Amino acid sequence: MEGIERLELEVLEMNNFSVSNMFNNIKNKPELQEKFNNKEKTIKGMYEYVYEKARSLQQGNVAMVNDQVVYLWATNYFKYTNEELGIKKEEKTSKPVNITKKKEEKKEEIKEEKEENPQISLFGEVQK
Repeated sequence: MEGIERLELEVLEMNNFSVSNMFNNIKNKPELQEKFNNKEKTIKGMYEYVYEKARSLQQGNVAMVNDQVVYLWATNYFKYTNEELGIKKEEKTSKPVNITKKKEEKKEEIKEEKEENPQISLFGEVQK
């Protein structure tokens, strides 16, 4: 699967109207047709790039951005390399979290608290 088909499939998988609208607005631009073949570029990456750009304009809990500016950011995401845009590669070397070990540690903490404090807690049983 090449370029634009790969990206269109990603848009469908995300099932997000905003993402679909953004990509539909830029997918027919002639200057981007070859750029869509770059496997480094993804729809999720485009969305995160645009989201972070809008978030930088946030005042309080609100960020209002003109549609044309959003489309320009989406175009630039595909037009320039991640390095040129200042996008850092995510390292996927994180260790898997042992959930059962964490639960056991939490139970131990609760037991110790109960032993130290004989007072009954109304919410103590909810944590189990």
